[in-house]
Amino acid sequence: MIKMVKQYSGNRGFTTTVAHNDNVDYLKLAYFQALNIKITQHSENNYAIIADRKTIDRMEDKHQEVFDVVVEMPGEWNFAREWEVRNLSPWKRTVKLDSDLFFVNDIANWWDSFEKWKILLTTQVENYRGELITNRWHRKLFDDNNMPDVYTAFYYWRDGVESADFFTLCGEISNNWDWFAKEFLIKNDKPQPRDDEIFSIAAAIYGVEHCTLPNGAFPRFVHFREALNDLPVGKPWNEQLHIEHNDELWIGHYPQRLPIHYINKSFVTEELIAKYEQNYRKLF
Repeated sequence: MIKMVKQYSGNRGFTTTVAHNDNVDYLKLAYFQALNIKITQHSENNYAIIADRKTIDRMEDKHQEVFDVVVEMPGEWNFAREWEVRNLSPWKRTVKLDSDLFFVNDIANWWDSFEKWKILLTTQVENYRGELITNRWHRKLFDDNNMPDVYTAFYYWRDGVESADFFTLCGEISNNWDWFAKEFLIKNDKPQPRDDEIFSIAAAIYGVEHCTLPNGAFPRFVHFREALNDLPVGKPWNEQLHIEHNDELWIGHYPQRLPIHYINKSFVTEELIAKYEQNYRKLF
């Protein structure tokens, strides 16, 4: 159920979801993301984390300092519940991020363009060389079923009736996946619903013209699956490419301008976090 009356903590802000995982420290990734946003985003840098109780219990003072709002998620989180972030985000206007994504520059102008939309999903991604990714190995399900090509690692919505309709639709698809998969997917290798597939079917029903901007300059991000960057699979990209991460970010001798969806969690080292903590303290 979509809650149409909410108490907001701010007008614009970023939000991510974090659930406890025995193998990956997602709280660490969210902490790095929050530091990154505070440093790179000058006008809009509100940050909220939607987390389960286990994650909240692990939070220290350093986390509370950069997390403007902490929202406890009910129950056990999974990809099929992505649509629920609409109820849980404390912002009137939200950019929802996967926790393994960070910025290299201020996207203030993106926010201004987002104002024209009730909801806007990412449809195109680039490689580290700044080229549009055309490799489709990770999108076979979408291609086989002629589904809208959307990514939930970065998307925007403005709270209101229209965006609530979209998230309600996502909830119906998630809760009735078997029926929707049978109706919309000729071929289906995803017995369990995931966020990208759910949002794609919802976009097809809702109308892609109302929630996507094909060929738009943004929203976009750099997608760092090795195969999508013409890199050998089996070794993390950050162990294959030269990285210069100072005032600017250069990867493989290419300057980066878009948000980085780094995928490989080993990218966020304690050394990198310490560097960001130092730069964060310089803000005050």
